[in-house]
Amino acid sequence: MAPETPSGLARLIKKCWHQDPHQRPSCADVLRRLDILIRDELERWDKLTRKASHTSASSMGTSVPSLHPTPESSAMLGAANDTEDF
Repeated sequence: MAPETPSGLARLIKKCWHQDPHQRPSCADVLRRLDILIRDELERWDKLTRKASHTSASSMGTSVPSLHPTPESSAMLGAANDTEDF
């Protein structure tokens, strides 16, 4: 696995590769965890871009748009209210 793979994604992939198929997460669990990972990454990216936009926008008069999950993407992946790490 590539060293730059996010740790949460790496853990999920390893769970999916478990030798015992009964120990692997279900498709629903994989989708729920991916939804959480995507939301976390979007939140992290949004914070970085907001911080960068405050720094550069003041000198350039521009702003960087925020990235947020759309209702369509959330519905497609399913709602994820827990942060369980299986």
